[in-house]
Amino acid sequence: MLIGGVSGSGKSVALAAFEDAGYYAVNNLPVPLLVDTASYLEGSGQERVAIALDVKSGPGLHGLAEAMAALEQRGWKVRLLYLDATVDTSELPAAHLRGWIKDFVSVDPSQITLQLESFGFKHGVPLDADLVFDARCLPNPHYEPALSPLTGSHPDVVAFLEKIPEVERMYGDIYHFIASWLPDYARDNRNYLTVAIGCTGGQHRSVYMVERLAQAFSPRYQVLVRHRELAPGGDASTDGASPPARSG
Repeated sequence: MLIGGVSGSGKSVALAAFEDAGYYAVNNLPVPLLVDTASYLEGSGQERVAIALDVKSGPGLHGLAEAMAALEQRGWKVRLLYLDATVDTSELPAAHLRGWIKDFVSVDPSQITLQLESFGFKHGVPLDADLVFDARCLPNPHYEPALSPLTGSHPDVVAFLEKIPEVERMYGDIYHFIASWLPDYARDNRNYLTVAIGCTGGQHRSVYMVERLAQAFSPRYQVLVRHRELAPGGDASTDGASPPARSG
C-alpha cells in the first residue's frame, strides 16, 4: 500500500492506521528507493507493507508509475492511496480518517464498492462524491424537541421519518437510480461509486437515508458507510467542549 498526498492531508495518521491493521510501516520513503526497499522486505518475510511516500524531496512522485509496474512484476499487489486536503483540514478528525482507512483495507479492490456518505450542506459538499442527492426538502426532525439531539439512526427518528410519504418517495427514487446504474459503473471498471446524501446539518435526514440504503444494497454489493458530521460511533459531533447548534 503506497500512501501519497499533500502536506497536512493526514498521511501519518493513515500510516499509523495501516500499522494498527497489521501492515509493516515505512515512513517518508523516496520513490527511487521503492523497488530496493521491496527487495529487502521480501527477504525479511514481510507480506503486508504500507509505505508513506516522500513527495517533498528529490524527484517527488516522478517515476512512481514505473516503480509500481516494477513492483507488480516482482509479484507484489500494489495499491495507491492518495490523500487530498483543503487549506483548513481541521474538519476531518483523525479518528474519522483512521476509521476510513480501516474500511479501505477491508474491501476487495477487484469488486466495485458502493460508498454511501451523509453530510450537512452547511459544512460543504463532499469533494469526492460522484453523485449528490439533496434531502433538505423533507420535514426536519431537528424542529421536534424530543428528536433534535438524536441522529437519523435512532429508532425514534426512524419512526418519525417513515411516517412521511415524501421520505418514502425520495428513498425509492434514490434507491432505484442507484440500483439501475450501479451495474454500469461496475462495467466501467470503477473501484468505487461514492453517493453523498445531504441535509442541512447532516444529523437526521441524510443519516436515515444512508443507513436505509446501506441495508438495502449490502446483501449484493460491498458497501461502506460514512457519516461525515457524526462522531465515530454514530453520535452527533461535538467539535469541542461546546457543540455547535446543527439542524439535521
